[in-house]
Amino acid sequence: MNVSLISKTCCFIGHRKIEITEELINKLKNAIEYLIIEKNVQIFLFGSRSNFNDLCLKIVAQLKEKHKNIKLIYIIGSFVGEFTHQQNDDQFKLVMPQIVEFALANFNL
Repeated sequence: MNVSLISKTCCFIGHRKIEITEELINKLKNAIEYLIIEKNVQIFLFGSRSNFNDLCLKIVAQLKEKHKNIKLIYIIGSFVGEFTHQQNDDQFKLVMPQIVEFALANFNL
């Protein structure tokens, strides 16, 4: 994956259960829109196991109506076997660029 693509990517990682408030929604919406407009972020990655990720997905999907160029990629996390912290970091570094490149190349995003 080239550096310019990495610099245009945002990944959401959050708690499984959160208290969703209007204040949180507004802060997230403003932060995400800042990334789109000011930092030219175009790719948003979402996990599958938290209320925070679900909320971010909902907000980015709404913003996609206004910012047609952004891409949403939903990633279902699953690891086989046990990994040490270091192995998990290495796995992430190897797998994430491949996931993004595969999704962009094979799906109409």
